[in-house]
Amino acid sequence: MGAVIVDGPTISGEPLPLIAEAFGASRIDAGRAFAACGLGDAAPAAPHPDPIPLSQFARLMQCAGNADDDEPRLWLSGRAIAAPSLTHLFPAAGAERRLGTLLSRLIAELDALQHGSDFRLCVEGDLCTLTYRIVDPRIWPRSRDAEFTLGFFDGIVRHAAGAHDFLEAVTFEHRRDARADVDRLTHVPAIFEEPVNLIAFSAGLLDRCVGDGSARCTQECPGIPEIASGPGASREAPAARAGATSPLAGSRPPATDAADSGRADVSHDDHQQGESAEPDIATALYRRLGWGPFSEADIARDCGLSERSLRRRLMREGASFRSLTEAARIDYAEWALTATDLPLAEIAFRAGYISQSAFSRAFRRRTGVAPSERRKHRPSPVASPATMQ
Repeated sequence: MGAVIVDGPTISGEPLPLIAEAFGASRIDAGRAFAACGLGDAAPAAPHPDPIPLSQFARLMQCAGNADDDEPRLWLSGRAIAAPSLTHLFPAAGAERRLGTLLSRLIAELDALQHGSDFRLCVEGDLCTLTYRIVDPRIWPRSRDAEFTLGFFDGIVRHAAGAHDFLEAVTFEHRRDARADVDRLTHVPAIFEEPVNLIAFSAGLLDRCVGDGSARCTQECPGIPEIASGPGASREAPAARAGATSPLAGSRPPATDAADSGRADVSHDDHQQGESAEPDIATALYRRLGWGPFSEADIARDCGLSERSLRRRLMREGASFRSLTEAARIDYAEWALTATDLPLAEIAFRAGYISQSAFSRAFRRRTGVAPSERRKHRPSPVASPATMQ
């Protein structure tokens, strides 16, 4: 029997048994969560033979995080899967002897395992950040997968470097939509409605030897550059936007690399025969969304193309940069209007419009309703556990 072909971004089925075990360790009914998202009537005991849609993975996390209490079970599940994943899923990363090189290798392996997502390891000055985002805003709700993944990064650093209470910042791109009190585990207040899901900690931890929570690694481990990342990130330090709500908010996205995993090689003018250029360009557009205005030159550079080559590719597909850009921006705005409480002016900026009025006109033209009308139908926000009686 041939492999199942999945349309859209996918994630390998290999982690599913480990995810089920991590759910159980966090007192989540794994069988119920897997059944609710269409992955079977019981928690899997063996890897799924085929990749599954990334949207189904996001639904799995949402179903697992539906408990009506303030326990951060998805973060705990992420921590629980960290150690076994280095043995069973990412042995090459697990064999590294220095935390910095382990994390760099892990990011590259995550890119290969989970397509349609953006994983980054960046260092700026004395601060290291690990960030994660599903780049397609049409895949939502997706807040619980962010909690799970940041918990996984937290668990990796705790397990590999023996670090505790090391986090300096935690941010999420969605508004607070659950009772789960992540702050109780991280010991830093989580900030919501930021451009990206992120944990930050001292860059000094990157020099620790794996398995030694106190020593600096003096083995033959190459140093990471000032900014290290998986495929798809630039070497330029992010510049903070004026008026950002936190020291990490509003950072500009690193430009994408032509070697981004899961994409065709775009370093040549001639696209491989039979492959469409649109998905590559759309992915580059989605990666830029949330960070403010961008240009055709930005997207061409992110794809490893000249502007002329970008236009030629789109012409061959019968598409235009303007139409693809507006579709991606409206996808992002639809998500932001429903999943965040951001003001319309901020959504307009993050979607890449030069003004709120330009955003409103484009949104109405494409959807038939005003942004304010769309927002009326969003779910109600969840109060902080501290304010719940």
